[in-house]
Amino acid sequence: MLAVARLVALSLAFVGVPALLSISPPNGQTRPNGFVVLLKPESVSRRAHHNILAPFLAAANDTTTSLLYEWPEIDAVAGTFSDAALLALRAATGEVLAIEHDTLGGLDAIVTQEDAPWGLQRISQAARMSRSDDRAVNFRYTYEEAAGRGVDIYIIDTGIMLEHKDFGGRARWGKTFGGYQDRDGFGHGTHVGECLAHRVASILKRSPNATAGTAAGTRYGVAKAANLVAVRVMDDKGSGFVSDTIAAVNWAAHQAARLTKKPSVISISLKFDPSDVLDAAVTAVRPSPCLSLPEIEIMVLLGGQSGRTCHSLRGQRERGRLDPVTRARTGGDISVGGTQINDTMASFSNTGSLVDVMAPAQHIVSDYIGGVDSTTVMSGTSMATPHVAGLVAYLISTEGNMSPEDMVKRIKEVAEDGVVSGLPAGTSNELVNNGLRR
Repeated sequence: MLAVARLVALSLAFVGVPALLSISPPNGQTRPNGFVVLLKPESVSRRAHHNILAPFLAAANDTTTSLLYEWPEIDAVAGTFSDAALLALRAATGEVLAIEHDTLGGLDAIVTQEDAPWGLQRISQAARMSRSDDRAVNFRYTYEEAAGRGVDIYIIDTGIMLEHKDFGGRARWGKTFGGYQDRDGFGHGTHVGECLAHRVASILKRSPNATAGTAAGTRYGVAKAANLVAVRVMDDKGSGFVSDTIAAVNWAAHQAARLTKKPSVISISLKFDPSDVLDAAVTAVRPSPCLSLPEIEIMVLLGGQSGRTCHSLRGQRERGRLDPVTRARTGGDISVGGTQINDTMASFSNTGSLVDVMAPAQHIVSDYIGGVDSTTVMSGTSMATPHVAGLVAYLISTEGNMSPEDMVKRIKEVAEDGVVSGLPAGTSNELVNNGLRR
C-alpha cells in the first residue's frame, strides 16, 4: 500500500500539477466531507479499482477519511474524505471518472388530510374523466384479484407501516440505510407502497391484458397480490443522503437476483441533485453478469423530481455539465410525469425527452401512518411513479415475465396517446392505461 502511495506521489512530482476533476457545487445540504466516487470501468480490473483508493486513505491518516459504502458492481464508493485525500482523488484522472457531493435528497409530495382515489378509474378507461372532484372516494373500478402475484416491489423511501390492514400481510421489512429505525416515521413510503400494491389489481378484472395504477394495497393499490419490501433511506423529516439510496438500489437488486429470484420492481419516488453514481447503480440493476441471474428481470421506476427536466446525461457529461435531474437512460428504467384529474399536466410534473409516460399524481388517496386504517391525500410525481410500478407488476403476473426493454414498450403500447394537455414540446404525451380499450 505504501509502495503504491509512493508511486502516486512520484507520478505527481514528475508530471507536475495535473488537471483536477471538477466537482459540481451542490444545490442543497451535503454530508460533511461526504463524497461519492465513480471509477473508470475500462482502466483496470474491478479489484484494482478499489485498491486504487487505499493509498489515498492511508496517506490521509486522519479520522476524517473513511469509506461508508463500496459497490464493486458499479465501480464506485462513498465515504468521507479529508482535503488531502480528495485532492489526490481529483488528480487521479486516469482512474476516477467522477466525484460528487453526497447530497441530501428529499421527497416530492404535498400532504393533505383528505380522501380520493380518482387515479384508479382514470387508468382503466380511455375517455377523459367527466368529474372534477378529485378528492371524492366513490370512483368505480374493477380488478383481477391475482394481479401482481409472484412479484416483489421494493419501495426505496421512508419505510412502510407493515401492520397497516391494507397490506394484508404482504409487506415485509427489507433493510434500512442511514442508521434510522426500522419503521416509517414520515408516511410517504406507506402511501407510495399502498398505491402500488392495490391499484394494479384493482382495475384488472375486466380484461386479462389490462394494465393499471399505483402499487399494492388491498383498497387503494394497483397490484393487490404483489409483495412489498420496505427499504428505508429517508429520516422522519423526509431527507436522506444519495449514498444511502445508491446502497439501497444495489441491495435490492442483489436480493432479487441472488436470494428471492423473483421478478421485481424497484420504485424510487425521491429527488436528488444529478448523480452519475446513482445513474450507474440504476444501470447495473438490469440483467448482467454481476447479478448472475440474467433471467430475473428487474425494473426501476423513477419519479419525485419535482418539475424538473429529464434529458440524457451521456452527451452532457461529454460537454462537462449535467442536466438538473438524475436519469439513467438504459432502456430498462422508466421515468414518469404527473397529471391532474382533467388530464392536464400537474405543475410539479417531470418534463423532457426522457419522460416515458404520464400517470395520475394530483390528490391521490392512499394509506398513511398513525393507525392501521389511516389514509391521507398526497400530490406529486411520487404518486405517479407507484401507479406505473403497480402496472409493471400487474403485466408480469398477467402476461408473463419480460425484459425491461419489452416492458417499457408494452406500457407505452397500451397507454393513451396525446390526451394530456399543457405538456411542453419534447415531452412524451402518453397517459398510462390498463389497455381495456384494446
